[in-house]
Amino acid sequence: MGSSASYAAESERLWLQPLSEDHLHDYHAIQSNKYCMMWSAWAPDTTLQQTLDRIHENQPTLEEPWNQRWAILLRSSESDKGTKPKMIGIIGIVRVQEVGYKLHPDFWGKGYMSEALRMMLAMFWATEGKAFHPLCSVQTCQCLRENKKYNDIFAYADPENTASLRVLEKAGFQKGVLVKNRYSRALRLPMKDLQQSREWLQQSLSSVNPNIDKFGIILKPEFDTQTFGEDGKEKSGEAREAKQPTMVGICGTIGDGTEMVYMLRHEWWRKGYMTEALNAFAGPDGVFWKFPNRKHIKTLCAHIDAENFPSMKTISKIGGRGVEKKVKCYSLARDRGGDGTVPEEKLRDMIYWYVDRPK
Repeated sequence: MGSSASYAAESERLWLQPLSEDHLHDYHAIQSNKYCMMWSAWAPDTTLQQTLDRIHENQPTLEEPWNQRWAILLRSSESDKGTKPKMIGIIGIVRVQEVGYKLHPDFWGKGYMSEALRMMLAMFWATEGKAFHPLCSVQTCQCLRENKKYNDIFAYADPENTASLRVLEKAGFQKGVLVKNRYSRALRLPMKDLQQSREWLQQSLSSVNPNIDKFGIILKPEFDTQTFGEDGKEKSGEAREAKQPTMVGICGTIGDGTEMVYMLRHEWWRKGYMTEALNAFAGPDGVFWKFPNRKHIKTLCAHIDAENFPSMKTISKIGGRGVEKKVKCYSLARDRGGDGTVPEEKLRDMIYWYVDRPK
């Protein structure tokens, strides 16, 4: 496995190698990592067999010669020669002309994904190549020859996945159209540490994505009865006035800036805080409608589970109207099986609510 002849491509720090059973354990570490899978429509693998099945599925055939995957391997240093290179990610053609990739979180922020994508694109446009897969002859790669029929290649990225968007831009991809309701993420994960929360916060800033607006919902200290007693003293005896206001939720927009989202910490539910905050944001006198750079937006949309009655009640109080019902259009993460599939009876309905610009 150390011979350069076994690698499809190489760069200063990486090798690309056709995905095979040799990569099973490293690949499972990627596929089973919930943070690696957080932008995927598939739930993390829970068994080695699931990952092995994926390896077998992700191989080119005569019917699907474009179905190609490469393991992203860290190149061995002089001191590591003779040891098996570590697989840190995967990249390939997931559908005709569509590139997909994943990188283990331990290796994020180091430029590896951009490096691997540049290598893969060079192979994609190649006329001739090594025998990257058992399907191919020794002299030429039938898989890569298949790609010569195409003049372009594309990738889908969640509008909030700014790291992936940067990877694509660095590789020369041009931003296309926003496709709404194309997929549902299998996981909605809590942040694992402060650093991830910080990174997520930075991605939510308007300076990073000028299309969106996000606001923290801040509770004034005098209304913080969770932290303070009726006597105005905290359990420690510290005076209320000395405390900072408490952030209890968030509201704003995502994607292209027309989809509204909001959430509130559960200990503050049923106190009217979400209605009050949402009204201040997008109600009849909401701050959103006063932003000069949002004058072109006539309507905000919120996608709400058909059984989430508190959320629908909240948005109706600020003038929202439930217009469209999408039947069995998405699933909750908890309802997905280990292979990412969802039983038909578990698919859920969603109602599209709209809030119009005040006249």
